[in-house]
This record gives sequence, structure tokens and C-alpha cells, in this order.
Amino acid sequence: DAATANAGDAVPEGGAAATDGSPWVLHFFSTTVSPTTREIETVLLPLAQRYGERGLLLAGCSTDREMSAAEIARTKANWEEWGKKDVLRDGRLESVREWAAEQGVTWPWTWDGKWLQSALVTELGVPVNAPFAILVDARGVIRWRGEPYQGLAEAVEKLLGE
Repeated sequence: DAATANAGDAVPEGGAAATDGSPWVLHFFSTTVSPTTREIETVLLPLAQRYGERGLLLAGCSTDREMSAAEIARTKANWEEWGKKDVLRDGRLESVREWAAEQGVTWPWTWDGKWLQSALVTELGVPVNAPFAILVDARGVIRWRGEPYQGLAEAVEKLLGE
């Protein structure tokens, strides 16, 4: 059973140390989840442009995993049935790198290929197959968590206005 880190909780061990006391957004993404592409374009890139000079850092965590040929074929068949037009990636690190570059992701991100078993996913209680991000203040305290479309920009504005 996964833990859930909520607003007001400290980021798991070591999470704030890497940011040098800056507020940051940790964005969980998957190359197989359509909204990820749109949230990078409509939420994260504008946040980086608007608040980067004020110290906001962005980081990412890929929840992709390498898929077998059979999984790729099954997923492609499902996508065709559902009318989904996205390009299916195989989940390998190189594929995720290519995808991130295509999306304009210039901030650091991590991939461990463990999908649901990723340490960050389990420690933070990240939902599967849904857009997700957390906002962490300069002290390493989670100030907001949820779908980036639903309040992340407002939460950043509030935090940096304090």
C-alpha cells in the first residue's frame, strides 16, 4: 500500500537538498499518457518562463517502463480501438529522452524504468496514468499536489507571492 505525501508534509529524505533552498515543481510524466504533452506545453513551460528568474525550479520523473513487443502490439491495438492518435513509445530510456526533447523539456528529469515500483512514485503516492505534480517550498515542504491543470499555476503564484 503506497504512502501519500500531502500538502504540509516534508518531501521524502534528501528531496529538498538538491534544490539549494529554491521552490520547485516535481512533474510526473509518461510518454503514453496524452495529457502529459499538453500540460508541459500549457502549464509547465509557461511556469518556467514566468517564474524561473524568481527561483522556481522544475524537475521531472518519468513513470515509463520498457515494454515488450507483445505489450506494444496490444497497446497499439487498444489505442486504435479507442481512436487514440498519439505516437506509442517503447518506454526505453532513449525513447523517453527523444520524447522529452520533442516536448521542449529543458529541466532535469529521472527515469528508472520501474513504473509503479519507482521509489518516488511509491513514497509520494503518485496516481497511475494521470497527470500529477507536486509543488515544494524552499524548506522542502509540499505546498500543493495534484493534476497540473487543476491549480498548479495558482499555487506557484501564491507561494512566490508570500
